[in-house]
Amino acid sequence: MCLARHRETQDLRVRRRIIVVDGARRSRYLGRVAVGASVFVCGVAVPGFVDRGVGGWIVGGLGAALGAALLISGIGGLVSRCARTSPEMPSAGHGPTPPPPREHPAAPVPRPRAQGPVTVRNSKNDTEFRLHRSGLVVLIAWARVGGGSRWKPHLDLPWEDIADLAFDHGSHDSVVSLYAVPVGGGPRQHIVDARSFTQGQWHDVALAVEGLSGGRLVLDLGRRDRLGSPRDT
Repeated sequence: MCLARHRETQDLRVRRRIIVVDGARRSRYLGRVAVGASVFVCGVAVPGFVDRGVGGWIVGGLGAALGAALLISGIGGLVSRCARTSPEMPSAGHGPTPPPPREHPAAPVPRPRAQGPVTVRNSKNDTEFRLHRSGLVVLIAWARVGGGSRWKPHLDLPWEDIADLAFDHGSHDSVVSLYAVPVGGGPRQHIVDARSFTQGQWHDVALAVEGLSGGRLVLDLGRRDRLGSPRDT
């Protein structure tokens, strides 16, 4: 900040010096014009007031010539000063002012790359959703008689058997779930309840669906949010 103010002060001083010098030169040229005009008039008028002999004409001629020379010199100097444009003076000791920095457009944010196999488990810890290279699998936790639980396959769908994956309400309730539409038509198949998984888990699932299906299937997470409010059944 201090350096910038110092440079501005130096520029202002240089400009003031240029204005002062330029004004002095113009005043000198104006003086020449005034003196030249006076001498010229006197030189022309001398023969009329003195003896009209050869001496009077010589003095008058010399005065007129000198006055004309001064007049022409002063007028020429004024014209040249008015026509001349003084260039912008750089700051003393700092060289020419550098150009402003070029603005570069912001680099586009890279799109997240589709992930590989993904396994997510819901908040109740009773449903596991797996997406692998051959398809998707849903496992359900079954309670054991002696305590604990074990995972049992509930659904196993190859990618080639799925025409579409979409969020929707149930047929008889307002719960939003993920459904699979089979290839060749037929009733949709319930996969998992959408409420029991977090937004981050669904984001990973959507990337895996698109990547593992070769881009053929795309999961619209925005539809899940739009269907989040209950509907009348």
